[in-house]
Amino acid sequence: MKNQFLNSYFQLITTIFLISSITIAAEEITSTLKVPNGFKVEIFLNNTIEKPRGITNDQDGNIFIGSGSTFAYFVTKNRKIYTIAKTLQKPIGIDYWDNKLYISSVDKIYVVKNVKEEINKSIKSHKDYTWKMQIFALLPKNNSQMHSGRYIKVDSKNNKLIVNIGSQHNVKIPPKKEAVILSINLKTKKEEIVAFGVRNSVGFDFHPISNEIYFSDNGQDGLGDNIPPDEINVITEYKEHFGFPYVFGKNQKNYGFYNKAPKNTKFIPSIYELPAHVAPLGIHFYRGNNFPKEYINKLFIAEHGSWNRSSPVGYKITTLDIDSKTRTARNYKTFLYGFLKHDKSKFGRPVDIITYYDGSILFTDDFGNKIYRVYYEKI
Repeated sequence: MKNQFLNSYFQLITTIFLISSITIAAEEITSTLKVPNGFKVEIFLNNTIEKPRGITNDQDGNIFIGSGSTFAYFVTKNRKIYTIAKTLQKPIGIDYWDNKLYISSVDKIYVVKNVKEEINKSIKSHKDYTWKMQIFALLPKNNSQMHSGRYIKVDSKNNKLIVNIGSQHNVKIPPKKEAVILSINLKTKKEEIVAFGVRNSVGFDFHPISNEIYFSDNGQDGLGDNIPPDEINVITEYKEHFGFPYVFGKNQKNYGFYNKAPKNTKFIPSIYELPAHVAPLGIHFYRGNNFPKEYINKLFIAEHGSWNRSSPVGYKITTLDIDSKTRTARNYKTFLYGFLKHDKSKFGRPVDIITYYDGSILFTDDFGNKIYRVYYEKI
């Protein structure tokens, strides 16, 4: 009896120690991350999802997360995690709309047609339940595995799904359905090319006023530390050409390719040149009511961070003010930083951003395997 008591006591002490250690570690991480006065950062999910990438949510506070592995996840408002799928191929893109959930894979897009029903089944099931889904659309094959992930987002006003098809190479003249952004009609499934000359966009969003598509694009490697710039672009008409591989940024010539450009092609310059190699992934217009008024419709940018620059850059969240009438960007500022340490090591890489149901923002980190929440408390 005495031994049982001692074992129970030591188990309790060990559990308390582990919980305290985890809490202290989480507090150390969030205290390292710096945000403007009045904002707070917390770890929403910690090391429970492998390589979280795309993130979306419904009106009830449920969130859905894609990944760089083979899993997709559903997380309740009280942060309980369920598996949506286990065997997908790099399902980085995910978006919820009208009780449907769209999930990308390398060569196809799946749809869950009744999300509420699948949520109820997950919660009621006492076994390892995976969701019922079907193929929504087939995508071009990727044979190189470079830029094979497909970012997706529903254009609800035009009833279309927007999909990126990145270049399979660092830099090369692409075939017609590569280095493009596609749209797929949600009802007819008719495909249309939205934009040409997009090297690899892993983030786009619709302006809350104009509904025009703004997207990030990652510049090529191999030209040095400071060129080409990464980009923020806006699509004003379908089938415009954004330069890759012939020009970059505000139409700077890429001399290895410029003379090979199709004749009479008009290239659309970026509206903002980001520093080279910051690797902008998810971009998001803030739509909540928790942040101060100046943040409404502000563009948030998840800078994943450089991988081969002599001095690393990025690894933070930045913002831009977008004028939807003039389609211009200004006031580039750092909003959250601290993932990159003084010794050039890092412990996190932002990927995708959403406005949560409570007006905070959530963002994924596929390096630290975390979801962070940023909220505002009045000073």
